Amino acid sequence: MSVSPLQFAQEFEKFKSELSKIPAEDIQILRLMDFWPNLKEKVTDRSYQSYFEEYHAYLVSLLNHDNLNDLTIDELKQLAEAIIDIQHFQSDDEFIESLNFVYTKLASLYFYVGDIDEGLKLCGTIIGDESLSIPDIISASQDAYSAFNTVYDYFKDSHPQFFRLLSQIHDEWESVRDAYYYDRVYCLFVEKTDHGRSLRGRMRLLKGSVEYFDKNATTDEITFDNQIKTPDDPFVGASYDALKAVRGIFKNLNYKTESTSFYHAHFAIHESGQTFTGDSIGLATGLLAYTQLMRPDISRVDRFLSAEIACTGGIEESGQITKVNDESLKYKIERAFFSPVKYLVLPKDNQTEADNYLKQLQKRYPKRNLIIIGLYKFSDAIENRNILRDEKVCIGEFVTKKAIKYSRAAKIQVPILLALLYALICIIYPKAWIGFDWNPQYVQPTETGFIALNADSVPLWSVEFDSESLTNSSKWKIGDLDDDGKNEVAFIPTTLPVCDINANLFLYDDDKDLIFQDTCVILNEYIGDTTLQQPYFPGDIDFISKEESPIIISRIKKSFPARLHLKFWNMNGDPLGWYINAGFSGASGKCFANVQDEGLFFLSYNNRMDCACLFVLDPDSSYGTSPPYGMNNKKGKQKCYILFPRTDLNKVNLCKYNYPGKLVVESDSLFMVEIGEMNNLSSRIRYYFNKDFRVFDVKAEDPFINARDKAVRESKLDPIEWQTYLEDLRDGVTYWIDSDWVTEGELRAAEK
Repeated sequence: MSVSPLQFAQEFEKFKSELSKIPAEDIQILRLMDFWPNLKEKVTDRSYQSYFEEYHAYLVSLLNHDNLNDLTIDELKQLAEAIIDIQHFQSDDEFIESLNFVYTKLASLYFYVGDIDEGLKLCGTIIGDESLSIPDIISASQDAYSAFNTVYDYFKDSHPQFFRLLSQIHDEWESVRDAYYYDRVYCLFVEKTDHGRSLRGRMRLLKGSVEYFDKNATTDEITFDNQIKTPDDPFVGASYDALKAVRGIFKNLNYKTESTSFYHAHFAIHESGQTFTGDSIGLATGLLAYTQLMRPDISRVDRFLSAEIACTGGIEESGQITKVNDESLKYKIERAFFSPVKYLVLPKDNQTEADNYLKQLQKRYPKRNLIIIGLYKFSDAIENRNILRDEKVCIGEFVTKKAIKYSRAAKIQVPILLALLYALICIIYPKAWIGFDWNPQYVQPTETGFIALNADSVPLWSVEFDSESLTNSSKWKIGDLDDDGKNEVAFIPTTLPVCDINANLFLYDDDKDLIFQDTCVILNEYIGDTTLQQPYFPGDIDFISKEESPIIISRIKKSFPARLHLKFWNMNGDPLGWYINAGFSGASGKCFANVQDEGLFFLSYNNRMDCACLFVLDPDSSYGTSPPYGMNNKKGKQKCYILFPRTDLNKVNLCKYNYPGKLVVESDSLFMVEIGEMNNLSSRIRYYFNKDFRVFDVKAEDPFINARDKAVRESKLDPIEWQTYLEDLRDGVTYWIDSDWVTEGELRAAEK
């Protein structure tokens, strides 16, 4: 039964309201997938275009590494199919990157469980080479990890592009197998959700720090996510029993301070906005407390937690490991099964059922070697070397302590000792090295700010913003703006819920000094932009070299209707020009160049004209909005604005837009623009322009020619004479002149 535009508007608003109430962003993705069939049948109707643009932008903002972590193979397949489907109506570079991102995550899951063939097929799809032949080099006795490494080594020399993709997965897998932690451990939870997905297994890093409480304390204290929790808390309360169990371990070891002191513990689930319930966190918090409190006395115990384990299970004050809910157990096992961990640590009372369910999974994926470790008591975990491993990092700390002790002996030569102490201190604290690299090279976003790191990934300094939480769509850029050999750091946070710093540009000097802060949003110049308390999302940040002063560019995106806010600053934070384009995409503003000092060239979309566009701005004096203009829009001061109308092939294949490809400056007076006309990235048309921004030649690439010829064979399009066809494309290029659109063909006719 069809619905009216008004009814659909009401349904869409209801859908958005429901979506905003779902805390888990991966569940939001699945709900978007559920809604897609409702929207798909409306997309070709222009009156529904704004809904599609908002849907598209929201989905792209959710597609990131963390939000795919807990999705199953079937759900990732569904997501990939939906993205491919959506690309028929709007194809852009960002969405294609998202599809490859989903494929990479899906390939990783296949590799983790030993389905090497499926994983390699997906990798071939990503690099565009699906004809790769895979030799029979994997033996029946190899487990998933060794089988993957066999293939990984094989492609090292034979196919560099394929090897680079495999290296991404290999490095992530290796980081789990080789890592040892004292402050974090993988935990397994089950989250109850709605919309037909009642239970979902989740694996998260539980981070923690535990220290001795004030000597006057009469009880332990636990904070979780920076909030003090009491023993009756339904989730964290079990951790109080875990601290008592740890104290009991120390008592048996005759450790006086550890067994008689109260503890102050800080726990948090890394990068998670969900709320979990149940007491299965107890075992994990106990392990963290034990390693935290033992670490200061490295001369006595030198064991850290292995990153190869994932835990679930409660704990009693006596140290007894308590059973978890049988209904949720299989979801936890499945989540661990499709992950890089090697050991699943759980209560012994759950082991029989766990073994049975694991056997069911291994019938389908026999190469996956997940080992279950069942525990009766907390002391069993302490004594198991697959859980607590020999710590290999802080031997320098141990030797330093010994060196300080022996420095009191007269036979030790002080200069040699001091050199030894200095070397050991530098091992523990790299910043003490003479010549330490203080130059920022990378940014690591956190839940409330970011960390600046050097080229060796050593943290230099951090920034915390006054916000409840930052989303994964926050953007950053690093570069040497003042030519002093040290990098400045630019950062645009995206906050949830929206607050005053959302979509602000922060520029920091290399030593963390704030150079300036300003909003990237342009208010009261476009319909809907009346307040900062809206979900504006950063598109990107760029630094452009200029003789007088470098230019900083920010791009901010907003939906419904889609528009792109461009702002320009000099390094001191003085505002230069601004501009609002009616439409955005993954390529919005990413393609720019300086041609004969004419300005900055931007490739993007114009959603009001349903096609790709090119516009040129002078960053020092640009202002206004893109054409066409309504009564309330300030006319833009752009040097040119050019439209690339869709081809007949684009239209017959029901692609909603053509899309901006790239801009190439071929000489001082010539530049070329590539416009994609199909979902296939290689089906492009090349437009050649002179210094007056006039198109003088058009060429079609072979994939486009082949695709159109195929459409002719299928009776979808009429045959054409190619030279005439290309001239018609040239004449269809459209320019904004004064107050109206004019085509290249009309200009040529007037010039005759």
